[in-house]
This record gives sequence, structure tokens and C-alpha cells, in this order.
Amino acid sequence: MDRARRRIERDLDKALSLNGLAGAAGLSPYHFSRLFTGRYGMSPMAYVRVRRLERAAEQLRRGAAASLIDLALDCGFESQEGFTRAFARIFGVSPGRYRDGERAPRSETPAMQTADLPAVNLTQAPAPARKPALRIAGIGRDFTEATVAGIPALWDEFEPRLPLAGQQGGGTFGVCCAGPGEQNLQQGLHYMAGVEIAADVQPPEGLEVVDLPARSYLVFRGVMSGGAVAPTDAGRRARDLGRAAAKVRLQAGPRAGPGGLP
Repeated sequence: MDRARRRIERDLDKALSLNGLAGAAGLSPYHFSRLFTGRYGMSPMAYVRVRRLERAAEQLRRGAAASLIDLALDCGFESQEGFTRAFARIFGVSPGRYRDGERAPRSETPAMQTADLPAVNLTQAPAPARKPALRIAGIGRDFTEATVAGIPALWDEFEPRLPLAGQQGGGTFGVCCAGPGEQNLQQGLHYMAGVEIAADVQPPEGLEVVDLPARSYLVFRGVMSGGAVAPTDAGRRARDLGRAAAKVRLQAGPRAGPGGLP
């Protein structure tokens, strides 16, 4: 997460995308967006928009000569009206009144509307996909229906360890199997946040390892609405709408042997 935030601060005046920020964090777009939203209370691209609004507010405080429409376009808005609404939602007053010195109390973390978060459309592929054998290393915990909300915190714990020695690719895997003494995922589950490692690599101490044989898996694709938010010069309009990359989830059978379809 820190690498992604540094990328945002460094390239705030450049085009930033969900895929690019996820790559900086070494995570898939799906997991990056979920972890970022859980930690900071807003989606990555909403955070980018807020930081640009904060920069615009700083310019207004300093009495910059830029017009409000120029600031709106620089923040990625298509109109001054949209910029004004978003600015007032965060700072409590319109940009013009803010420039005149009026201030309203503001919380340290701006409250973002649900509409600012990416909508997710989850679909199942028409046919199972055959996958090669995988060796997954990561951190696992047992969860019940009452504690399953703690899964995102597991990724927060695991992410600082990345990349692992011998890690294969930049993908991440959530591996599920039945919990201790349970026979199905509805009663309890063991969830592991992990990455693929080479077969001949010893994982770091404290990490679990699951060897998944080659088999067929059901594939689900989650498409999020959060696209690129590009700053614009005067006369240019915000553009580059995009969709986040998909995440393949692996579901496992009994705990002794996570598996897919025969």
C-alpha cells in the first residue's frame, strides 16, 4: 500500500490507473482495490481524486491565478459543476468561497459517497479452466460466519512481506478449504492469502504452503468500474475510462487436500 501511495504522490499530475497502482503494489487489481479501500476508506481512484482536490485547495489558499475550470480539468473533472460539488463535499464550502477565505470543519479522512467506490460485476466463465500445478505460500487463518469479515486484515498482514523469495509472477491467490473438523465451507473455512512460489524454494518462516495439483477450476471474473483518472490541461476533458483486471479465485475441497473439479 505504501508503494502505491508513493506512486500517487509522485505522479499526481500524470495519468494514473487502477492497474498501474496495483502493479506498483505488487498485487492484482482485485486484491489491491479491496485492500486499499479497507485500509483508507475509499477506492484507489477515489483517493487519487481526493488528493488532487487537496492540491487544488492548496492552490486556492495560496491565491493561485488559475481559474476554477482549469482546476476542475486538472483534477480530472469534465465540468466546473462536478468539481464544485466534489470540493464542497470534502471541504464544506464551494471552491470560490474557499478562495475567499471561508473554511468549514473537515475530518482528517474525507467521507466518500458509496457511488465513488467501484461497482463490481461478478460473472462465472461458461466452462472450467484447466490450470497447471501451483505451489502457494502465504498466511492462513480459520474463519467462521461470525469472523469472516477479518479476511481483509489477513491481506494487510501478508502484503508487507511481498515479494517473497522465489515468487512466481505478480498474481495473488485466496485459497479456501473447510475449517478444522468441518466438512463444508458453509460451516467454517480455512482461508490463506498467498502467492505462487517456485517448487524448489523454501518459504519464509511462519508461512503456510499448499500444493495444488493440476486440475480444472471454476473461474469467476470480477469487473470493477474504477478506471483511469487523468489530469487535463485547459480545454481537454477527462477520459480513459477502464475496467480492472479479473481475479481468478481458487476454491478448495476438504482441508487435507484443496482441490478443484476432477
